[in-house]
This record gives sequence, C-alpha cells and structure tokens, in this order.
Amino acid sequence: MGEKADRSLVEEWEAEMVAYAGSTEPYKRNGYFLNPITIADHEIQEIPSSTTQRTTISLASSGSSNVHFKGWACPQRQWGHWVEKLQPIYEDLWKKAGIFDAIKASTYKIRRDPSSILGAAAFWCESTNTFLFPWSEATVTLEDVMILGGFPVLGEPIKKREPFEGELQELEKAMIAEHRKFNKTKWRKADQTLWTRQFMEREGDELEHVGFLSLWLSRYVFPRHPEGIVGQYSIPIAVRLSRGVRIAIAPAILAGLYRDLRVLKDYLRCGGGAQEAAPLALWAPFSILQVWLWERFVALRPKALNYVNSGEPRVARWHDAAKKLELPFVISVLELPDSFQWRPYAISLDSWCMPSFYKEKGEWICTGPLANEEFVSFARCLTPCELVGLDCIEQYLPHWVAMQFGLDQDIPDAISRSNSSWEAAWESYDTSGSCLKFFAPPRLYESDVTKRYSAWWKQHRLACSDEVITVSRPCVSLKNAKKSDELVLEKTNESVELLDNEQANDTEDKDDIAHMELGDPSEIGNVCKRRVINVVKPSENVSPGGTLKKLKLSVMGWENIKQKPNALRKSKVEKKKRFLKDFANDLSCNMHSESLNFFYGKDAGDFAMYPSGFEEFEGVSTHTGFIMRNRRETTQMISEDSQLEMQIKALKKEIAEMQAKLMNLESLQDEQSKSEVSSSDE
Repeated sequence: MGEKADRSLVEEWEAEMVAYAGSTEPYKRNGYFLNPITIADHEIQEIPSSTTQRTTISLASSGSSNVHFKGWACPQRQWGHWVEKLQPIYEDLWKKAGIFDAIKASTYKIRRDPSSILGAAAFWCESTNTFLFPWSEATVTLEDVMILGGFPVLGEPIKKREPFEGELQELEKAMIAEHRKFNKTKWRKADQTLWTRQFMEREGDELEHVGFLSLWLSRYVFPRHPEGIVGQYSIPIAVRLSRGVRIAIAPAILAGLYRDLRVLKDYLRCGGGAQEAAPLALWAPFSILQVWLWERFVALRPKALNYVNSGEPRVARWHDAAKKLELPFVISVLELPDSFQWRPYAISLDSWCMPSFYKEKGEWICTGPLANEEFVSFARCLTPCELVGLDCIEQYLPHWVAMQFGLDQDIPDAISRSNSSWEAAWESYDTSGSCLKFFAPPRLYESDVTKRYSAWWKQHRLACSDEVITVSRPCVSLKNAKKSDELVLEKTNESVELLDNEQANDTEDKDDIAHMELGDPSEIGNVCKRRVINVVKPSENVSPGGTLKKLKLSVMGWENIKQKPNALRKSKVEKKKRFLKDFANDLSCNMHSESLNFFYGKDAGDFAMYPSGFEEFEGVSTHTGFIMRNRRETTQMISEDSQLEMQIKALKKEIAEMQAKLMNLESLQDEQSKSEVSSSDE
C-alpha cells in the first residue's frame, strides 16, 4: 500500500452562528467545522420528493417483549474468576493488543431497559446511521465504542487477508482440533459453560489463553446464532490477539450495531411495536447503546451509580445499575434537547483517567509517525469511512454529528460509498499512512451551528424523520386491526340477538310486573325470584366449581347503580373496566346455578324494587330499560375515561420536561462547582 496524502479533518473560518437550541439570534465568530461540508449554497443537494412522506411509528410497552437481544450477554458465574486468573500472566499482552479495558468491561453487568432501546431505535435514520431527534442529530460513534466498550479503533482489519503460517498456523490447527472434540460430547456442540469448565482446568498455557479469548469473542464481542456456543469463526481472531496483534475491533462492533438498528427500525415501521408482532432476534451488543443513552441523556440515568476505582474502565459506573422507564417518558426525554450532553466524557469523573485528547485549552494536532496513540485514535474517530464488520459493511459519517466531538456544525456534504468489497471498505478506514490534522477543542467548549445549517436542518428533519407516537394499549398492525374489527362486529351481532331474546322473555313477565306495580305483598318475592331466573340463566357447560364471585350485580345492586351514577363516574379507570367486564358476564348469563341460592336465601324485601325503577322507559320492558340506561352511562364513562387519559398523558409529558431540565441544571451546576474548586486549587 502506498503512502497516503496528508489532509485536514477540521477547518476554521468565520461564520454566522446560532445556538442549536434556544435563541436564534445570529452572531459572527470563528468556527471549527468537521470535513467534508457543503461550502457554497448552490451545492446543497435537494431532498428527493420520494422521502417527503413521513411514516408514523406507533410504540407500545408490551411490544418490547417481542424483541430478543441475543447479543446482550451477562457475565458467566466463573468469568470474573477466569479473568483474575489470567490477568497477572497476560495483562501486558492484552494492553499491547488494546483489549485490556474491553476484557475488564466484560466482567460488569449492564441491565437492560427495553423502553429506552426501542424509543431510541424509533428515531434511527438508516441513510445517515444517526438518530434523527426533533432538535438535532446524534449517533453512537467510534469514540463511544472506544471509551464505553474499551475496544481499539487502531490495528489490522477483523478479516485476515492471508492464511496463517508457521507457529500461528499450528496454534490455529490445535484450537480447531480442541473445538471439534466438543462435537463428540452429548451436547454435540462447543457449549460455552462446558468450554469454560474444560479450559479453566489448565495451567494458564497458551492453549488456555486462546480458549479464553475465543469465549470472550463469541459471547461478549461477536455473538452469533446459535446462541450459547463458542463459534469456530472466533478462533483465527483469538490466535492473532493471543500474540499481541492489535485488531480494529471497534469498527466491526459499530458496524454490527448500525446494521441491527436498521433492522430494528424496519421492524418497528412495519408494526413490530405491536403486542402480536412476530419475534425479532438481534445479535449486536446493544448494551453499548444502553450505556450510551445513560451517558448522553441525564434524565434516563439510574439514580444510584457506582464509584469508578483507579484503573477501572468507565463502564464500571453502570455496573448492575437499573432504571425501568415508561415508554411515553422515554419519548418525551428524547424529544427534548435540554437533557442531552454532547460531550459527557469531557466532564471530569473521579478516579477515571481521561484521554489526552480532551484538552483544557484548544490545540491543533497533527498525527505524525511519533504522534500520541490516543491522538491517532481520536483522528480515526473524526474520519468519515466505511466500517468493516464480520458479515456487514456500514457507512460512518461523523461530520453529521460534529458537536459530539466539541466542534461546530455546518451542512454536511455527501460521501460516495466504498463498499464493493471489504478490502475497498477497509481502504477508506485505514489512515495509517496519512498525516491527519485536526483541532482538539477545549473540554467545556460550547458548540453551535451555522445560520444556514439551522435553516437547512428544518427541511431535512421534515423530509427524513418519522413521527413517533406511543399508545396506552398494545398497537396492532393493519392486518390484525381488520381482524379485530370483524371480531367486534361479530360480538356486537351476538349481543343484539341476546338482547332480543331477553326482550321476548320480558314480554312474558308483564303480568308479574303488573303485580309488583300494584304492590301485592304476596307476589313481590315470587315475582322477583322468577325475574332473576329469567334474566340470569346459568350456562349448562359451566363447571360445578362456580362461585358467587362471578356474580357482581344483585337486584339490589342494580337499584344502587341507578340511584348513584355520579359515584360510579368518580371511580378510577381500572374499577370501571372491571365493572364493565362483570356487567358483560351478567348479561351473557354465564353463571352457575349455585348463584341462584344467593337470591333464594334472601328475604322478599331484599329483592323488592321501587316501582319507579321500572317506569323510566314507557312502552319498554323493565330489563330492556335497565340495559339502555346502563348503555348510556357506560358510554358516558368511556368518554370521560378517554378525556382523563389524555389529561394524564399531557401531565406526564410536562413532568418529564421539568425533570429533564432540572437534572440537566443539576449536572451543569456540579460541573461548574468542580471547575471553581479546581481553579481555586491552581
């Protein structure tokens, strides 16, 4: 490969700037912009008309159970002990290969919040591999994978160009032979638990080390189907790492995450957020996205965080931290810019060693042959390129999210793809022969956007973003919704037939009602008993174990409902739903005959109704009048419930906004106090 030309990743010039959130009053200053950007206004590409139709994505909390994050691996019981056993022997070699922090990070347990993952995925934009929030764009970058996961961005490609030779070839053959031995066990596969048990019994030799790295790659880095086994694909990578060869693992992980985010977004767009949707299996390490959301959005963070000890990776602060959030709250937080932190890693964290490219004062840096390795890594994070994964190639566009690197944002320019082969894609990523020049901004530098970007962004968002809504009930696809409507129509027809039969039965009882209206004491009790038998007929197929709890409405209860409708309207939504369900059970007459003993055991006075209860509808039978009254009250109650749910949703959104602003203010106040303390110490 020939030596590559030098290039500048960042440009500086004076421009009209506006705040990305807040005041839109323009002002002039020197800005630092990440290349490539659109220089002239006439070069701005028009948005295709085919993309102007926005899609509505409906999310329901119950829909998260259909998405299975297979790549979300929790540490095995013996994994931490195995790391402690081999660390004294191979720590220096792990640091040489750039995987020491990544191995240590795999010992921490990151709990999953499905609402946060699905809420963020709903804003994913496949064309730019960014989250298209209402206020700006953001994404998971190589910087995030490097700091949160501890994976190296520098090194050889994950795919090897040529087969092994010499000792490496012999080591690979020995490991493949060990892998095939597991096919002769009763499990007939290299089960990860069995693999751990067998290799941990060795004395820390090279074969155990390769077995250790193979398990680490198969479970925590590049998991694949089938689940829970050590894949043979991991052995060549483990062999190279065992000799201290540095491999660029970070771009391969980020490529897999981009790919699965696109798959998840398509799944949600096609109704995957519904309760009855088909299951979806994802294999990318979404735990990185979970930690990214916690680092960036203050309002989504768990309250209790761990203290990071000296020498521990940054992800240690999120070990076993949990916070289950409601989906509407998550969406409201993601739609607000106040809770987002553009540079969380530039904020000082006790006992965590901050990378050297986070400067107190701005500085121009060139990545020459003798440059600091951290500077070269940061330059790689700023370079648009193709990401080579194990089985995919994804585009990386950091200039769309320049503010995440502390730089100012201008209109990003388009970049042609170089994904015809993985070799061509790697050529766009590999900058080892180039001298890259970039500006490392101050840690607390406040980035802004240009005036023309602010105008362009509004059109871009309307053209490319989707409308994300949450539903209080499980959302269904159009096909399932049609079936549901047909089922409702069928049930409605059955209810009409049932009411017609009841009206016919009431006609036969007119004489009994006349006796009751005349107040004949000898007939009141018998008439009421016959009325109950006619109205509440037990089903023949009900098991003998039926009890009185299936019958919620007695004759006296019906009279109380008629006399106190306001009390029912003031009850909670859940009580109303239970009432409607129980009332439907009564009307369907699906009661056991034992229930009638309750009525026969009562005195006649318990069943006596006031005549006014039967005279509300003239010319209509008593029971039919009761049904019509309750239908009217039920309709009123449902309408009031809908209004109440809308009010609750609005209040929740206001509370979420206030909480997000408050937490962001507290974070800024803490940072300001730390800066004052450090200034006073100096």
